[in-house]
Amino acid sequence: MHQNILRLLHKLFQGKANPDEIEQINKWYEAFDKEEDTSITDHQNRTKTQIKAALYQNILQRIDHKKANRRRVIRLITTLAACISIGFYGLFNILNQTEAQENMLIHEVLTFSNEEGMIKMIKLPDGSKVYLHHNSEIEVNPDFSNSRSISLKGKAFFDVVPNPSLPFVIKTENLETKVLGTSFSISAYQGMPESVGVKTGKVAVSSNDNQYHELTQNDLLQFESAKVALSKIQKPDLFFGWTEQTLVLIDSDIDSLVKSIAAWYGVSVAYEKPNQHNCKVTGTYQKLSLDEMLQALEFIIPLQYEINGKEVNINFSECK
Repeated sequence: MHQNILRLLHKLFQGKANPDEIEQINKWYEAFDKEEDTSITDHQNRTKTQIKAALYQNILQRIDHKKANRRRVIRLITTLAACISIGFYGLFNILNQTEAQENMLIHEVLTFSNEEGMIKMIKLPDGSKVYLHHNSEIEVNPDFSNSRSISLKGKAFFDVVPNPSLPFVIKTENLETKVLGTSFSISAYQGMPESVGVKTGKVAVSSNDNQYHELTQNDLLQFESAKVALSKIQKPDLFFGWTEQTLVLIDSDIDSLVKSIAAWYGVSVAYEKPNQHNCKVTGTYQKLSLDEMLQALEFIIPLQYEINGKEVNINFSECK
């Protein structure tokens, strides 16, 4: 049924769906539990209504209303704007590809991606949750009920529902992490060391060169240049804080601070700093607007800032 709905949605967004097919899609979405499939936590201070409006405009641009019954299509658009499901996010990625790529994605993978400015939570068919960090992407096996397999690029936190007969597997460029039921974070940005940190439970991590390790609560594995380093997570609340809308800074210098702010709030930051600077920032900042965040930083390090829409200018002074 799921693959058939994806096919029908694909036809709808091409303007090729007939009235009977549109009615099938409407009935399918009306049967969905709208609040339980996918949640969005927005760090741009947008309300849920504003997010829905943005989705609405996105969908309108992709549909030729003249080729289908207008009343039914508008009803579908309204529902789509309120309900972001695993199939729907897969569809958004499908729509951004060529037709050949679209057909491949429909049959092979479902892709979820996240840009800067928000943390995205995705609820999978088995009830497991994935929190996507900035500039991150997962590919999900469309037959997830028979194979709980995911590929990850970037950073994500997984809260996995136990299923002893069906392990949950996450594949990154160099590592494969296998679990039965636990919560943990994986970071695998291209060109950077890969890491696995366990919040609860137990995971098994194997590398492409057949190194194998079992990790339990607060264990941290880092993989770089074919070498594995094992340690303990000293401050779990800080390490996993980003999953709870908390921007966490640990001994961040000016350059890394600016990078974190740009990614967290989805803005462009131009900044000046003194030739000699030893400013370091450590702290947790929960649910702060960009302006509130910069005001808080003013109490820690000397700076002046100006916000112009999506552009921010910061002038740092020397720390005493």
